[in-house]
Amino acid sequence: MRKGFTLIELLVAMALLALVMLAVTQMMNSTRIVTATSGKRMAAEAEARTVFDRMSGDFARMVKRTDVDYSALKQSGNDAFYFFSESPAYASANGTASNQNPVSLVGYRINAASQLERLGKGLTWNEVQFLAFPDSPVTNSSVPVSGSTIAGAFGAEISQATNAAILADNVFRMEITFLLKPFKNSDGTYLPATYSNDPWDARAGHSCLIGIGLSDVQAIVVTLAILDPSSRKILPPGTDFSKAVEALQDNTNLSKLPSQVWQETINNNAFAIDGFPASAARQVRVFQRAFPINTQ
Repeated sequence: MRKGFTLIELLVAMALLALVMLAVTQMMNSTRIVTATSGKRMAAEAEARTVFDRMSGDFARMVKRTDVDYSALKQSGNDAFYFFSESPAYASANGTASNQNPVSLVGYRINAASQLERLGKGLTWNEVQFLAFPDSPVTNSSVPVSGSTIAGAFGAEISQATNAAILADNVFRMEITFLLKPFKNSDGTYLPATYSNDPWDARAGHSCLIGIGLSDVQAIVVTLAILDPSSRKILPPGTDFSKAVEALQDNTNLSKLPSQVWQETINNNAFAIDGFPASAARQVRVFQRAFPINTQ
């Protein structure tokens, strides 16, 4: 008499095989999710690194003088910053090496498509607008001649896409904060370094950049919010990023830096926006870097 498997033994074997297959499937799904999440994080980190590396070079070559303008547009939502730098740029759109110039107008801003742009307009030194004033002597309340300011002389470049190129497709939020130097009072006491939305120190009696340039500034702090390419694909066509920008609040509470405020918003699920899928909102990543400014 030939022996074989009983029906119960076959059922038990099939049940064990099903459990093994379920475990393998769950393991593969977990691996896929972890891999996808890591890929999104790495894509965002790579883009942030590209932006910060470019900013580092531009800030290091910044023209640090008291008689030139710096335009820090602190505004509701995304900020912008324009300055003169000895970083290379091109005077025309063909991008040939012969058009390299010794000084440039450089700027960073978020465009209408929620992408980070870098403005790089090549100039010669005689094109740089040095501040001029109609009154003498010049005081902190003096108003420079419009044509000697960046906004007055290069309004078209600031308001339009002239000489601007997209640096980061997935950066939709940028906030700029200034770390001011410690200040010594007349009685010899020191006030600690502090964060400010203005690039001057009111504690020193300064109310604008006139006569001081960026001499009050110890570092420029740039905070970015990035939604990686894969997560952007799940957004409905024509998604408006303005509500996402509003959800990541402006830096009004200077006891905290924007990165901390924004990360708290994301962690507390307060980043819930109509038309913005929760699966995409969870993938928003925040990056911040401080760029030292070496001034006297």
